[in-house]
Amino acid sequence: MIITTRICRTAEETFRAGRDLAQEVREGDVVLMVGDLGSGKTTFVQGLVYGYGLFDPVTSPTFNIVHVYGPPDRRVIHADLYRLSGMHELETVGLLDDVDDRAVMVIEWPERLGGATPRDHYRVLLQVLDCDERYLTIERHGGRPRT
Repeated sequence: MIITTRICRTAEETFRAGRDLAQEVREGDVVLMVGDLGSGKTTFVQGLVYGYGLFDPVTSPTFNIVHVYGPPDRRVIHADLYRLSGMHELETVGLLDDVDDRAVMVIEWPERLGGATPRDHYRVLLQVLDCDERYLTIERHGGRPRT
């Protein structure tokens, strides 16, 4: 189900879109981020983390693969799978071990998950229209009950 589509003309608008989604997500949710390099995925996640009530500095986890924001009882786990080549590396990193019902999991480059893609998830697609504009689509997939 499509939740929203919009054009983000600035980084601030992309940040606000992430902040807006933070009002919808809850512990245990998975957010899959889809977009080319430089499309604004990290900026969106910065807004989501801020909107979720966490004030940790958010950076791209491309080289670390996983960053964790917030205390154990209210976390956002941010993973970037760009450098992984398949499921065997995903298992080695132990990313799926980090998934729990007390955290929101945000995953960039989710196509690397293959068959491990969660049935219930949000899908955020950022498409570059030109150097400043992004077309944003947010969808919810699956049937996890909302409260």
